[in-house]
Amino acid sequence: MVSKSYKCEQARRELIQQTLNKICRTRNFSDLRSRTYVVLAHLWLHIKAEEENLFKAEEWSNPKCRDELIKKIKDFLIRYIR
Repeated sequence: MVSKSYKCEQARRELIQQTLNKICRTRNFSDLRSRTYVVLAHLWLHIKAEEENLFKAEEWSNPKCRDELIKKIKDFLIRYIR
């Protein structure tokens, strides 16, 4: 029998990955910020993101920083999806 905590952790990892995939599917960099906001709002995490100034980072204005933004978003998801 698989332990309940293992199942919970597996479900958590899957939710984080699915959420990140939804955000990463955004092709146009100019839509990344709004798409991220919508996806986080769906999980009721948009307020936490605003409190942490996730959407005010300078990287949102520079397409070359896409990978850095994705990393910040992933770190945010890992902290708040429990």
